[in-house]
Amino acid sequence: MSIKEDIVLHIGAPKCGSSSLQATLSQQPDFQSRSGQKFSYVAAHHRGGMIAGEDVVTDARKSVFGYTSSPDATPNQPNPWMEQMPGHLRKIVEGGRTPILSAEGWINRARQFRESRFLERENLSAHVVVFVRPPAEWLNSAWWQWGVWSDVTLDRFVRANIESARWNALAHVWSQVPGVERVSVRLASSDAVRSFYDILDAEPPALANSNSGIPTSLLYFMTRNREFRKNAHTPQVEFAAARQLNWKEPTPWVLREDLVAYVLHHLFPANRNLMNRMTPADRSAVDEDPKWWDYEYYKARPLVDPDTYSQPAALQDLAKAMIARLQSCDCALPSELVAEVEDWTKGVEVPRADKTIATLLRDLCKLDQAQRG
Repeated sequence: MSIKEDIVLHIGAPKCGSSSLQATLSQQPDFQSRSGQKFSYVAAHHRGGMIAGEDVVTDARKSVFGYTSSPDATPNQPNPWMEQMPGHLRKIVEGGRTPILSAEGWINRARQFRESRFLERENLSAHVVVFVRPPAEWLNSAWWQWGVWSDVTLDRFVRANIESARWNALAHVWSQVPGVERVSVRLASSDAVRSFYDILDAEPPALANSNSGIPTSLLYFMTRNREFRKNAHTPQVEFAAARQLNWKEPTPWVLREDLVAYVLHHLFPANRNLMNRMTPADRSAVDEDPKWWDYEYYKARPLVDPDTYSQPAALQDLAKAMIARLQSCDCALPSELVAEVEDWTKGVEVPRADKTIATLLRDLCKLDQAQRG
């Protein structure tokens, strides 16, 4: 397969492998396909202008997020980059390269691209790529990304955001944007990076995966200590901690059975229609995956118990992991702090443990900032 369109737009969806893909593209922005087609990953700057080449690499290395991406096309606000970027893209195309742009929030911004005449302005054609995952799984992850940090209940969050998981409708709206020649829908549950490069007929580079999470105990710590994450739009500390701890742990499950039933029933027809946009392999995978359809699968899935993650054992495991990371990077720690954490085996009050973990978390963030230069 080769890309015949002028440009490639990766539009999300959020929480569907975007960070890993953007990190990979940022570390090696210029590459070519197996047939020799040249690609350049570039990013719009929110004030206008463009970031390309080694500037993409440098920007990603300094960023707490570990990648470079284009800004959101914010509704009802000026987006000067949307006026300037098409001209930059036309020059890249005329230079014999296919530019790639990525922003996970663009899946909800087809209207902004249409009204700005983003593609028509320079007579550009686009191949749009979107990654999706089972809606119930997505809503659960989205709760931890946005909902839990907002003044909203889980029930209201799910009902307010369920239409954001109607992937088929969002893909259809994008297919109607003038200049969009093709919309490829792929599964994020497999390797989103490899799948994206497969669309380009290119070999993905062997680069580090940026998709690590943070310990559930640290998530609950941050809900108790909001200085580290004030709202849904300030995840910087979480990204730094994830990179330093490289923790592998499933996202805590919070969707009750009634909410799962609502999601599965509400989106069943849309998900069936969505399969028509997929490759045969992805279509078969979705058809056989209970996460898309099976209420019984979720019924057997236990809800997270927050109390578990405020127990001395969980708090001690978290603190020890942070200490081990800091010490492995030759960061000096007070001996009394290390000894105190060792003593938590006998028990510790949550406020006392939080105070120590806060100190360690600040040190981890300083380490991360120093490593990013």
